[in-house]
Amino acid sequence: PLVTLLRKTGTVTGTVRDISGLSPLQGASVTLGTLSTVTDGSGVFTFADNVPVGTHDITVSLTDYRAESVSGVTVTAGITTNAGNIDLTPLSLAGTVVDGSGAAIASATVSVEGTAVSAITNASGNFVIPGLEPGSYQLVVTASGFVERALTITIPDPGVYTLPFDISLNTAFGALSGTVRLENSTSHLGVRVTLNADASFVDTDINGNWSMSLPAAVYSGGVTYSKADYVDQSQAGDITISYNAQSTQPLVTLLRKTGTVTGTVR
Repeated sequence: PLVTLLRKTGTVTGTVRDISGLSPLQGASVTLGTLSTVTDGSGVFTFADNVPVGTHDITVSLTDYRAESVSGVTVTAGITTNAGNIDLTPLSLAGTVVDGSGAAIASATVSVEGTAVSAITNASGNFVIPGLEPGSYQLVVTASGFVERALTITIPDPGVYTLPFDISLNTAFGALSGTVRLENSTSHLGVRVTLNADASFVDTDINGNWSMSLPAAVYSGGVTYSKADYVDQSQAGDITISYNAQSTQPLVTLLRKTGTVTGTVR
C-alpha cells in the first residue's frame, strides 16, 4: 500500500513590539509559510508543534505599522524555537493647524487626497494621521471660517514624522452690503450701519450705499441703521456670510423724526 511519511515538526514562538517604546503589540498578524496566527495581549505569538522542520521566514503586519520580516528561522523537530523580538515601526504623520496670527485652529479636517484617511485637529490644533508610508502626499485642510488649503508634503522615512512647519489657514472673507435712503433728502451720507452680532459698523456714502468685509460665518441679531434726526431701523434675523461672496441687505428708508409746533396769532 501507499505510504506517506509525515514531516517532523517543531514549535516557533516570538514577541512583537512597538519599536518606539518596546511595548508589546496585541493583534499583530504573524505568517509563517501557510500558517498564520495573531499576537496575544503580551505581544507573543506561538505556532505550537505544527511548523515543519527546516528554515522559514516570518512576516508580521499590523494596521498603522510597517510590516517586518524575519528570515532564516530554523525549526528542529520537537524543539521550541524562539524567533526573538520582532519590532514594528509605527507609521504616522503629525502636524499643527493655525490661523494667520499663529493661534491654533481646533476641529480642522486634514485629509489625504485620493484616500479615505483624515484626522481632526484637537484644541491645540494638533493632528495625527496614522498608517502613512514614506512618500509624497497631498493634504487638504479645511476649517469653518477659513480658506481651504492644499499642500504637498513628503514623509522621508518610516516612523512618526512631524511636519517641520505649521499649516497656516487664511480667514475666509465675504461681503455684506446694502443701500439706505433718508426721507426727503438728496444726500444719504453718514447713516451708521451696525452689525449687531459684533458691533462692527460702517457709514453710508452720499448715495446711501454701504459695504463691509466680514469673516465667513453666520451672524445673529441682524443690522441696525441710525442717524441723528432720523428714526432708527433694524433688520432682524441671521446673516450668512460665505467665502468670496456678497450678501445684500434689502433697501431701507429712514424716516425723519418729527415734532409739534404751536403758537398764537393775535
